Amino acid sequence: MAFVSGAFSKGLELKGARTCVVAGSARMSVATVSLAPNTATIPVPSPEFERVSLGRFGAPNAAGGKPKRVLMWFHTDLRLDDNEALTKAIDGSRGPQGAFLPVFVLEKNTSKTALQGAAELRSRMQKLGSELLVVRGIASEVLPALCRKYRMDAVYYNRSVTATSVSSEKTLQKALMKSSVSLEGFWSNALFNPERQQKHSIGEYSSIVAKKATSEGVFRAPSKMPALPRDVELTNELEASFGRGAHAAQKALEKLGKGPCKQQKMVVELREHIACGTISPRALLEQARKQNGNTRGRLAQEMVWRTYMCSVVNHTSSPVKQAV
Repeated sequence: MAFVSGAFSKGLELKGARTCVVAGSARMSVATVSLAPNTATIPVPSPEFERVSLGRFGAPNAAGGKPKRVLMWFHTDLRLDDNEALTKAIDGSRGPQGAFLPVFVLEKNTSKTALQGAAELRSRMQKLGSELLVVRGIASEVLPALCRKYRMDAVYYNRSVTATSVSSEKTLQKALMKSSVSLEGFWSNALFNPERQQKHSIGEYSSIVAKKATSEGVFRAPSKMPALPRDVELTNELEASFGRGAHAAQKALEKLGKGPCKQQKMVVELREHIACGTISPRALLEQARKQNGNTRGRLAQEMVWRTYMCSVVNHTSSPVKQAV
């Protein structure tokens, strides 16, 4: 079962009618929410909760424009496809004074699926003319140090809503502010940006998500990527791997069946890929739509409700605790 605490439990009426999947680690975070209209609203965040929010953090760039030296932190988005942070990082680093530095931090609790996903990601990046810098340590310590060493202006990443990830992002934010480096988060791990939504009942939100989910597009993978700065020292922390990351997730998705039992099985099989971001919710939804002709299948519903939970957690003062 799932445990919900603080303002989250006050803002939602919890009933056993529906289970929403929120990917966060090898284990899935779940929260049970009533489907009945007007039984739940998104609460207002408490002022003491300094949640990572929209836009950049830290001191603005001296030039006042887009950052020219961008560190792309691959966090819970180990893919090239449908990765807004990656697209914006590449675009923001264009120019004679620009620099693009993609980084994956190898921490103690990094899952095997994430390791395999990062290895395949690096292989794909190498084919496109770039490289993935893999470093061991804690993100909030490693990334500011890399920014200082290679004179980076900003860190781009895709956000998550699990307790562990939110805590890591918040700590990183404070560390980067000390170095006058900005931090910009994107929502490629949801169907759309949940921060743009006002408070809605569950029934109203379900309708809004369904409309947006069918209309918002997927970011294409880059056809070419910038080379790393010449002074970057590469490490060999990952074993070569192909076919066990984004490629494996895509192959599993292509086998998606129409029956509810088959789709439920697919949700279970893809959960670790969703957690480490080797496949995106929008790609999952698009594949489900192609298979079923609509967005009413089980897998599609899970992605819709996952985005709803991103919005709920984003607007509350307490993140959803990990399911036991």
